[in-house]
Amino acid sequence: MFQKLKQFLFVPSREFVATAPIHYVLKSLSSWNLLGWKPLATVLYASPQLRAGWTKLDVNERIIEVPWVYSQLNFKKKGKVLDIGWLESTLPISLATAGFSVTGLDIRSGELTHPNFEGLVGDICETKLPSNSFDYVILLSTLEHIGLNTLYGRAASGSSDKKAVEQCLRVLKLSGKLLITTPVAKQAAVNDFMRIYTPAILKRLVRNGAIESLEFFKANQNRTAWSVTSENDLPTPPDFGVALVVVKKGQ
Repeated sequence: MFQKLKQFLFVPSREFVATAPIHYVLKSLSSWNLLGWKPLATVLYASPQLRAGWTKLDVNERIIEVPWVYSQLNFKKKGKVLDIGWLESTLPISLATAGFSVTGLDIRSGELTHPNFEGLVGDICETKLPSNSFDYVILLSTLEHIGLNTLYGRAASGSSDKKAVEQCLRVLKLSGKLLITTPVAKQAAVNDFMRIYTPAILKRLVRNGAIESLEFFKANQNRTAWSVTSENDLPTPPDFGVALVVVKKGQ
């Protein structure tokens, strides 16, 4: 009996705060759903039987974004990486572990460390990082937040997605890649958390560079799987797909 109670109640550790690609979400998201409030929520998510009855699996865009970023990198040659808005991602530490020299830039300070990783606090729009210095610049689900006042923090007065892309291209080497993953839909939208772009807006944002590839993915109706899609079949806001963009620096 004690072992069963211990298994259910004892929590010797907790996950690092990172955006997981798959998580459980309440079937009813109403604030009137008492199971969404602690301590009931704690019991709910700890019990496989209760989870099966009251929650559903949600697969978000990280399921394709992270492996896509890996696919764009040369793991034999390595190189210097700038990961912007990295704080809730394990990507920079994974790349540092693989031998890349990684700089993480975020408006918040982080805890993760590695000999091949340097974490900097700052806004990409105001960065003094030297020009032509990175083989890869990564904006993984970050561009849509830049310039907005969100739960991540308040934006600087001169901060914008356009300025961010300009700065990314400035610090990128001529032979380097700017890798962008961001929400995309048939119509543009913005809320107090993020922007949703259209393909046309994305193309204008990166017009100072050269788009090497542009792919779109969207989730199925119950968000249990993502698959490649076309520009014409993108969702309509508030739903969104994800754009995967490779930009090379213009001459």
